[in-house]
Amino acid sequence: MPMTWDALTKASIPMTSDGLAQDAIPITRDAVALATAGEKVLPYDHSIVPQETGYWCGPAATQVVLNSRGIYVAERDLARSIGTHTGGTDYVGLIEQDLDRRVPQAGYVSVYMPNDPPTSAQRQRLWGDLVRGINAGWGMIMNWVAPPSNYPRGVKGSISPRYGGGTVYHYVAAMGYDDTPGARAVWIADSGFWPFGYWCGFDQVATLIPPKGYTYADAAP
Repeated sequence: MPMTWDALTKASIPMTSDGLAQDAIPITRDAVALATAGEKVLPYDHSIVPQETGYWCGPAATQVVLNSRGIYVAERDLARSIGTHTGGTDYVGLIEQDLDRRVPQAGYVSVYMPNDPPTSAQRQRLWGDLVRGINAGWGMIMNWVAPPSNYPRGVKGSISPRYGGGTVYHYVAAMGYDDTPGARAVWIADSGFWPFGYWCGFDQVATLIPPKGYTYADAAP
């Protein structure tokens, strides 16, 4: 069952990638994205974002994307259909395959970014794919590799997520963007770490994906 807002405000307990719980911290409505000029953020139920186990970040990110379209699927059911195990979800293509079965009209496509740092062409494609998918009403799922030197940092007044415990291998849902020139940013629904939602600069987001990948909707806006 999804967590209620009351449950979140009483004790939100994010998990590290190795399944260890962090300290319980209350979450407030201030953490929720409120769109302003230059931003486009898809609506979704923020109370369902926290993942239910230490290794269901892939299913949790998928759940958010589907929820944004008014489709509710239990995290456990998504874990089963995606093929997630106690070691996590092996690669983002497994999530794409599940989305293709559930919402074929979205036309999800997986893209891999083997270069670290990414090339200029890869960065340009990432931004274009993100904007195309969000404008069509579909979130993007990213597979991140975040070493301690590159933990995601909140921008635009967002609180930075509480990553820790070494290199974090993780899936997140990108649910919005800000195309302000010189300050492009991505709204991240992050199932594993409080505050579970924040703006992250696009330049940093592009460095968090290699050598993994992402899946986006290629549907027409």
